[in-house]
Amino acid sequence: MTTSANVKRVLVTGGAGFIGSILVRLILNAGYQVNVLDSFLYEKDSLKDLGDALTIINGDTRNSASVDMAMEGADAVVHLAEIVGDPACDVDTTRARAVNLHGTQIVANCSKKRGIRDFIYMSSCSVYGLTDGDRLYSEEDTLNPVSLYASLKVEAEQFISSLSDETFAPTILRLSTVFGTSFRPRYDLLVNTLVARAITRQEIIIQGKDNWRPFIHVVDVGRVILAILRLSWLDGYRIFNVGHQSQNFTILDVANKVHERIQSATFSLLEQAPSDRRSYRVDFSKLIEAINFSPSHDVSLGIEELIANTPVDINYIDPMYSNVEFAKKIRLQNDPSRVVTMRTEATIQRYREDTLKGQQTVDGCRLCAISESADFPPLRYWRVCRNQYPYDKVAEISWILMPRRCVSDWNELTTDEQREYREFRLIAGDYGVNIFMWSTPGTQSIPGHFHEHLLRLYRDS
Repeated sequence: MTTSANVKRVLVTGGAGFIGSILVRLILNAGYQVNVLDSFLYEKDSLKDLGDALTIINGDTRNSASVDMAMEGADAVVHLAEIVGDPACDVDTTRARAVNLHGTQIVANCSKKRGIRDFIYMSSCSVYGLTDGDRLYSEEDTLNPVSLYASLKVEAEQFISSLSDETFAPTILRLSTVFGTSFRPRYDLLVNTLVARAITRQEIIIQGKDNWRPFIHVVDVGRVILAILRLSWLDGYRIFNVGHQSQNFTILDVANKVHERIQSATFSLLEQAPSDRRSYRVDFSKLIEAINFSPSHDVSLGIEELIANTPVDINYIDPMYSNVEFAKKIRLQNDPSRVVTMRTEATIQRYREDTLKGQQTVDGCRLCAISESADFPPLRYWRVCRNQYPYDKVAEISWILMPRRCVSDWNELTTDEQREYREFRLIAGDYGVNIFMWSTPGTQSIPGHFHEHLLRLYRDS
């Protein structure tokens, strides 16, 4: 093991998130330069105090142009940008696969094409699934994912492994269940949820009391990643379980620790079988040997930290604090039967005139494009435009969707039309697109095949 002198700039995808906002600060303090690629869905201010210390690209890992731009000058990549957690992925399985697998494939492919050797991917100990609790599971054990989230992690690991060669040396980090406070707070993690509920509702409720989990503080995750960045692996592809044997606990163990500190809370054990069947105790010997890791925060210390930093009146299930609640919010926003905005014919005409004036031109503040084809595939057109115009030049995007026909009710659409529209809303909503649909008075205008597509992109002046 030697210190890697070749890594000077690190790209962190998801750098504004729960782990990322901690990691970015640790990397900067260690003397590295940092690029961050993030869509800022959850928290827009988690990196605010860092000012010009890092380069921020507001973009999505599913967009290859944004990913390629974010890798400019980078010598290493830490890939964090995914939908995290079993429940959050279950809310919208299509979106989960698009972000967690396809997005990861794009980031890994781009890293290799750019000749970036050091690639660190955040996997999860969830890949071990339902196990025999009488022994510890190591990196060599057979994987047994019991959720979509874990299955996508396994697929991503396999894909990244297939790219490994003498020029691309990925490291897979299978994280324990993370806890603790961050610049982007989360209260949908087991320890954090138990503390927040005990503080705000004066109750502790658990299921699956005998199920095992390993735990790690978010700061310790950052410390491990930083240690891996400082190493130069001569033999390429590596997998590490990330945590410590001393932090393997049952759910009941953790609940008891919380109750010891918040004794005013009632304590309830739900006897019915939990929907989350995961149970695994994990062996961390390989990581401990490689970087001499020991946790700076154990679960008990993390509980103290959370108690000190959780307001008694916080709405801990607010989407800004919960990946699963945020996923539900996104799905609701993308429900095509609920998202219809009325626009007058005069408004449509103004957009058409503005677009035609700026068609295929760059005038210093506006980029415009137009398609007149009635059957032009909207999703393909969208991807072409997003690859052509990089994210850092785009401040606002608006689609004007003019349908070939109008309907008075969502159910009047064919199954294919409903599917096409759902897919379009899913992609467009995730990219932060403003969707406008024009309809005649008294009707609900929902495009199946689109008569006209007007895409307006504004660049910061």
